Amino acid sequence: MSVTTRLKDSTIDVIHELVENNYHDGDIYEFINTYGEDALETCYEDYVEIGEMYSFEAVDTFCEEFSIEEIGNFQDAYYGEYETPAIFAENFTEDTTTMNLPEYVVVDWEATWECNLRHDFIWSEGFVFNRNF
Repeated sequence: MSVTTRLKDSTIDVIHELVENNYHDGDIYEFINTYGEDALETCYEDYVEIGEMYSFEAVDTFCEEFSIEEIGNFQDAYYGEYETPAIFAENFTEDTTTMNLPEYVVVDWEATWECNLRHDFIWSEGFVFNRNF
């Protein structure tokens, strides 16, 4: 945070309360730099809880795609981390379909992602989120 930045009195009060509740002040200031003062009171505790439960990288990626104000929807939207959209398409299809394809059938998982799944999901930085939470 810039030395010349002046925080609102209400923000300073929230910071003091969070520090009293064992939140780290350095992390709080980093959050303010990234998401702004207005998000501190309404989103910070959820951000930390979800970040510790999953990963802060996943939560930050979610917030970049949707917004910090949507943090309460993270768990509904998050489908995991996958190396490629095609790997997600294959896993998602296997998890949601009971049909067993014969061994000789070849599925183009990249095309499955591109033609169908990318409309309902976002793959960003390796994380997959459902757009329809």
